Amino acid sequence: MNNNGVNFRICVTGHRDIHPDNIGLAKQQMKHCLQNLREMMPNTEITVISGMADGADRLFANMALELGMPVQAVLPMPWQYYKNDIESGSRKELEGLLEREDIEVVELPLPADLDEKEENWPDGARDKLYGALAKDLRTRAAILVALWDGSFNQLTGGTGDTLAAYL
Repeated sequence: MNNNGVNFRICVTGHRDIHPDNIGLAKQQMKHCLQNLREMMPNTEITVISGMADGADRLFANMALELGMPVQAVLPMPWQYYKNDIESGSRKELEGLLEREDIEVVELPLPADLDEKEENWPDGARDKLYGALAKDLRTRAAILVALWDGSFNQLTGGTGDTLAAYL
């Protein structure tokens, strides 16, 4: 931590499928946001908290790392299960990020009512885990940054759901 011992935590939520034409602008805005926070709080460590999904989560985490800010990666379930939700190319990228020393990895535990064998999980179990992740992210952070197109897709733990619950 910096001089005053305070850690300001900023959480990100956003869409996984940011249109390629918008990625450059999104990165610019993320950088501007993080640099402004650093200028406003020069003696405060700023930690970015991210669920590390494709799209906005990882873009924001990567921008924080580029600016020398620590990242806390909060996974919705232990890695052995979460990796099954990620396509192989994206999984390799995420594995590389999670191995970095400047990223603290937090795996949310399975609730007691879920069997350790995924094939025994009831329908909707994963939605509940992503909903629990969204709630956890909201409680960890001082502020929530959202990269959102304004649409609600009714996904538990999705961007609209997370933002609506935060507000």
